[in-house]
Amino acid sequence: MLCLEPDPRKFHLAQKLIYENARGLTTDKLWELLSPIASRESLAAGLSDPRTQEKLESDIASAQAHHLQGAPLVLLNGKEVRPFGPLLCVSTLAGGATNSAALTGLPAPQFRAQPLPVPASAPPSREAPPSNDAAASTRKRLTVPRPARPVE
Repeated sequence: MLCLEPDPRKFHLAQKLIYENARGLTTDKLWELLSPIASRESLAAGLSDPRTQEKLESDIASAQAHHLQGAPLVLLNGKEVRPFGPLLCVSTLAGGATNSAALTGLPAPQFRAQPLPVPASAPPSREAPPSNDAAASTRKRLTVPRPARPVE
């Protein structure tokens, strides 16, 4: 299917056909399903194209970088979020654009910057020793910018 990506119409049709016929899908059935979209020879040529291999390797590297365990992988501002139904619906309606008009009716986010109260009976916490790990120091410096509240 990677070789069909340059033509979105063919790519999406192939996805649909494969999804609808996923049960009991064989190589012969796959060639049969894709025959109205592209010839077997053009698909075979696309599969042997070095660009297809590069794309596949890039997709695999991205999946490994995000520790992909299943589908769909949902990223929000580059960070993985749970594939929550309403979030997927709104994201689809907005076309993935965070500044979409479909999102203007949402309430402003509620930030919870205060720490949770510690019960009096809780044991004293032990701080972890300082780390010279670059990733740990980066995590400490990350801040989430607050979006501007719309004027009503």
